[in-house]
Amino acid sequence: MRRYYLTAFLLIIGFASLANTAVVQRVIDGDTVVLEDGSKVRLIGIDTPETKDPRKPVQYFGEEATAYTKRMLEGREVRLEFDQEKTDRYGRTLAYIFIPMPGGNDIFFNERIIADGYAFAYTKYPFRDDYMDRFRAAERKARESSFAFGQIQHRLGNQQHQKKLMI
Repeated sequence: MRRYYLTAFLLIIGFASLANTAVVQRVIDGDTVVLEDGSKVRLIGIDTPETKDPRKPVQYFGEEATAYTKRMLEGREVRLEFDQEKTDRYGRTLAYIFIPMPGGNDIFFNERIIADGYAFAYTKYPFRDDYMDRFRAAERKARESSFAFGQIQHRLGNQQHQKKLMI
């Protein structure tokens, strides 16, 4: 009987981990993607310049951030990790995205896009403290070393956003 429960438990865990993988069908903008099942996923803890908001003009470096996300995610199988909040006010799934790599050294995309200077750490809404710390550190490093990130800051002239990030 114990063996039955152990087997059932392992199957459930296995199916749960399979449910956390998906293929990115298309990229909406730098921080939002659509999966093959049609669900929209908003990346937790990051913000990229806007390209699709009908109320705003396309922001400087938004197209580059979108192109970066396309290059990294479109057509790829990814692993999704969720936090306490599963959806945002627009009904999008909130997730961290990992790109599986051989040997298990997966790329944490939310952190990588910040480190590469295409996104800001977006800490307005709470999420895992350890990831928040990693995102802030990646942003500091990008700000100190990345020409691209400096260009985003300069061209957007978004002093308010920059003050929030330094807290």
